[in-house]
Amino acid sequence: MKKEIIEWARALIGAFVLTAIIIFFIRPTVVYGPSMEPSYYDREYLLISKAYVYAKGLEKGDVVIFKTHLPIEDGSGEKNLIKRIIGVAGDTVEILDGKVYINGSLIEETYTDGSLTETFGTTKWVVGEDEIFVLGDNRDNSKDSRFEDVGLVNKKTIMGKVILRVLPLSRAGTVD
Repeated sequence: MKKEIIEWARALIGAFVLTAIIIFFIRPTVVYGPSMEPSYYDREYLLISKAYVYAKGLEKGDVVIFKTHLPIEDGSGEKNLIKRIIGVAGDTVEILDGKVYINGSLIEETYTDGSLTETFGTTKWVVGEDEIFVLGDNRDNSKDSRFEDVGLVNKKTIMGKVILRVLPLSRAGTVD
């Protein structure tokens, strides 16, 4: 009897540790849609890490997954979005003539296809404390901080930073 209890305890502790690792350190996710092309394509499998965010913080250029209140088309819940951080706390982000400026300086965006970045009303944002400004790499097909229903993203909604592409195998590896 005592041996069975010890085995059960080990199994429960192992399950708890594995669950904690998966939830806190790494988490699998899938890209849905073309908003991050050419960096990430529809149905690619990624690993994200919230622990990385806690340990190293967030920087411009990081790609993150965050929760929104946007409904999933089939009504089954709310969407999580994948986007690139463009502005962090204290930054002024401005889109002029289709180009993105941070604190008055034009940024180089080698991860996009070179298309102009359109605006939809607001053209200037000041990023507050505990917020980030995000854009999809495929600007013509991305719901991001330019839109009122996404807006500036509260850091509390961030599920993690993309750290690894798992599938397809031809594109697997670490990400910048």
